[in-house]
Amino acid sequence: MTLLAWCGEPLDKHLLGTMKTYKKIESRASEVFLNRLSQYTRISNIFRDYVKFATRLAIGMHDIGKAHPNYLLWNRHRLHLECDKPRKYNCESYCKPHIPKFIMHEVLSGCIVMRYLNRLPLISEIGESQSAISLELMMSLAVAYHHEAIRTPLNYKVEEQLSSFGSWNPLEYEEAGIIVRRITEEALDGISFGPTLDEILDEFSGARIMFSETLKAWRAPGKPIVKLYALVCGPLMICDNLVAFRNRGGRAPTSFVEEALRGLPELGVER
Repeated sequence: MTLLAWCGEPLDKHLLGTMKTYKKIESRASEVFLNRLSQYTRISNIFRDYVKFATRLAIGMHDIGKAHPNYLLWNRHRLHLECDKPRKYNCESYCKPHIPKFIMHEVLSGCIVMRYLNRLPLISEIGESQSAISLELMMSLAVAYHHEAIRTPLNYKVEEQLSSFGSWNPLEYEEAGIIVRRITEEALDGISFGPTLDEILDEFSGARIMFSETLKAWRAPGKPIVKLYALVCGPLMICDNLVAFRNRGGRAPTSFVEEALRGLPELGVER
């Protein structure tokens, strides 16, 4: 069985494609984010690598909630490995009302990012002062909001909807676990903040994602610095939509993606 992000688009292809697209603009985006973080804490080399890893991981995991068994069940008659419609059609309009429905997937994905990063406390060389910046909170909010805050995690109705998902860790499922491993490996490419790939995955495998606990953390962020999540959310939205545009035949790029392509020519135009 192949996990899908959309009809004809494997989930691993979408997630890894989004992270690899982000890497094209990473030097620009990460410097902006680190410069803002430097107003709150000292930026050591090892902390710089940790921030880079955490950002890549969050962007790579932005839709991992689509691997949840509930989504497979709810969309079993909507998702197709190969779409039988001509590629010239935009399935979001042509196939209505039978297009895949992924309501809440970004909230689930944000919860997973939060829990995973909470399993990786900054190592002692980084210094205690940086533990106060709530990097995992910023990254998880960036993921949870990456659909333009259509479903805000701060809305009490979200907690009611999340009750149907129980507790979950994608590493407990074979194909989802393979995707998590590939994303983590790609996120570590060229950087190191201490733990090895296997050590990180061992930590991740011990996590139980309790969605209601994450919502409590989102509702009480405590410090204005968490607003910096927008500096990760913006690049994520651009890269996510650009990859979807490339992978899903007939879909037109949104206006903010077209604007990003003009301002960030390194993203290129691939059809």
